[in-house]
Amino acid sequence: RATDAAVFKESEQYNDGMIRDLENLQMQYMQADDSHKDALKDIIIHRFEVYDQNRLPPNLWRFYQDIKSGRQ
Repeated sequence: RATDAAVFKESEQYNDGMIRDLENLQMQYMQADDSHKDALKDIIIHRFEVYDQNRLPPNLWRFYQDIKSGRQ
């Protein structure tokens, strides 16, 4: 039997909200100066790591890979 938390994480509302949050983080990062980008990197990596990578749209998956590898 799935737990309530697991059911919620499968919900469209949860996934739409997470994608929106991750897109907002990407936008903040792209608009930040270098010192703020450094501060945002750890937050961004953590937020992406707690979300199912298989559900990321291609643009966010590439952004996450670039951040994680230091290309951003």
